[in-house]
Amino acid sequence: MTRNPYALAALVLMLSFASCVKDNDVKENQAPVAEAGPAKNVTLPDSVVVAGSGSDVDGKVVTYSWSQIAGPINSSIVNPGAASTVIRFTVPGSYLFQLAVTDDKGTPGVDTVSIVVNGSKIEGNKVPVTNAGPSRSITLPDTVVVTGSASDVDGRVVAYLWSQVSGPGSSTIINPGTTTTGFRFTEPGTYIFQTV
Repeated sequence: MTRNPYALAALVLMLSFASCVKDNDVKENQAPVAEAGPAKNVTLPDSVVVAGSGSDVDGKVVTYSWSQIAGPINSSIVNPGAASTVIRFTVPGSYLFQLAVTDDKGTPGVDTVSIVVNGSKIEGNKVPVTNAGPSRSITLPDTVVVTGSASDVDGRVVAYLWSQVSGPGSSTIINPGTTTTGFRFTEPGTYIFQTV
């Protein structure tokens, strides 16, 4: 049988072209890019928020993982599996944290952020002065309302808390977290309260 050389050449060309197209369809996965954010500088007892992110040009980022890779061991990452998290410290020093991301094909990407933690400003802080107000006398079943106050020579008072110190029975503190509050009683007697 006589073969047509042109038909054979055309067939070979078509197979070769098809093979090239198949090879070009297989693309190498691009690694994701992790961004741990800018360097931070904090003073104890402050915490720091690190806002990380991840991107992937040919897919999507599916996992985040924060870890400490250098510095004193006394740090706590509140949510290590989130892009953004809070880090707490108890010891001053220079820390280095890593954010690792993984894309939907399992390829990792990493970035680091440095955090400098300074010593506490609280050293030498003056204790605030509180005043629970004058003594009061009531007759049951009356409720008594008291107004306390506080001052701080080197700062400001940010919280109040009333509590019963002594007395013959239990009492109800209507609003223990404010300067002005009320007390209810079930038994007569002498009661002592404090505010801090």
